Amino acid sequence: MIRFLPEADFRLEKGCLLFPASGTQIYGYASRYGGGFPFCTSWAIEDEKGETVGALGRFNGSLRLSCGSLEPSMLRELGDFLAVLSWDTLEGPAGVVEELAMARGLNGPGHILWGYAMERRERTPCLIPEGPPILEGPELSEVFWILRGSAPEFAGINEMEWRRDASHMLRHGGGLYISAGGQAVAGITAYAPGWGLIAQVATLPESRGRGYASALTAWCVNILLETGRGAVLLCGDGNNAAERIYKRLGFAQTGRFAVLTRDSF
Repeated sequence: MIRFLPEADFRLEKGCLLFPASGTQIYGYASRYGGGFPFCTSWAIEDEKGETVGALGRFNGSLRLSCGSLEPSMLRELGDFLAVLSWDTLEGPAGVVEELAMARGLNGPGHILWGYAMERRERTPCLIPEGPPILEGPELSEVFWILRGSAPEFAGINEMEWRRDASHMLRHGGGLYISAGGQAVAGITAYAPGWGLIAQVATLPESRGRGYASALTAWCVNILLETGRGAVLLCGDGNNAAERIYKRLGFAQTGRFAVLTRDSF
C-alpha cells in the first residue's frame, strides 16, 4: 500500500535507510514537515503487514525512491501510482527503477542515467587542503550560476525551482562555497537525522584542477562528523574525477542508483 504522509512519521526511518542517499532527503523532509510543505510531498510504501519497506518523496517535480526491493504486486501498485502522478524524473535503487521502466515498456537507450550511492563510514576527520578560504552561507545567485556553468547537463535547470530546494537546505542544513577571485566552487549540504546528503558540488571549468572540490567536500564531511551524522552522496557513471575525490576522502560505493525520465514512462 502507498500511504500519503500528512504529518511527520518517524516509522519511515527503517524503510528510507535501505537506500540512504535518497532516504536521507525523504526522511529529512517528512520528519520535519510531513506532507504539508509547499514543494514537498511524501508517501510511505507498506507491505501487507503494514510495515514500512520504502518511501517516495516529490521535490519540485523530482521524485526520490528509497527501498531495498519490492514484491511484484507492490511494484505494480507503484507503477500505477507513478503513471498518474506529476513528475519529471525518478531517482532510486537501480534494480527497482529498471523494473519499473521495463514494466512500462521502456524502449531505446538514453532514458535511464546510471550511477552509484557512496557512503563514508569513517569517523576520522578529513584533512582540508590548503587554498582559498571556505565560506559559509553562500549567496544563492552565485551558487546557481556556478552550478549552471559547471556542466552542459545543468545549463537548463530552472532557477526558481532550484532556489526553493536550495533555500530549504540552507535553512536546515548548511551551505558552503569557496571564493577565489570570483571563480568559486559551490556546494549545498542537506542535513537529516543520522545522515547528511552532500549535493551540488560544482566547479567552473576555468577553475578546475586546483583542489577546490576536494577541499569543499572535506569541509562538508567534517561538519557532518562534528554533528554526529554520516555522509552520503550520489555519483554518476563516468564521472571519474568526482569518483577519485570521493574515494580519496574515504567514501565507498554502497549501491547502484538510476534516474528515469518521465518521457520514457
